[in-house]
Amino acid sequence: MNELYLALGFYALLVAALGVGLAGYLRLSREIDRLRRELARTPPPAAPAARPVRSIDVPDRERILRLDRRGEAPATIAAALGVPSNVVEFTLKVDRLKTPA
Repeated sequence: MNELYLALGFYALLVAALGVGLAGYLRLSREIDRLRRELARTPPPAAPAARPVRSIDVPDRERILRLDRRGEAPATIAAALGVPSNVVEFTLKVDRLKTPA
């Protein structure tokens, strides 16, 4: 699709900058119209699919808590276990709320 935009821009620039004759202008105008119609028929690119968030199970939760007790940062824990850092942070917050001070 970007190629079509590039071609449209190129032809418009050619007509404006080079001052081609009437026959050249008409030919380029038809080509621009053809590219516009083709562009209108081209579907927009699909949005990239979102990656599914990996949930954690009890062993993962225990590993998160163990690594936290060892002083590892949440980002390091997330990278080591292959889970999103917000899942690690949430797990640690829930554990701190459960554990009496």
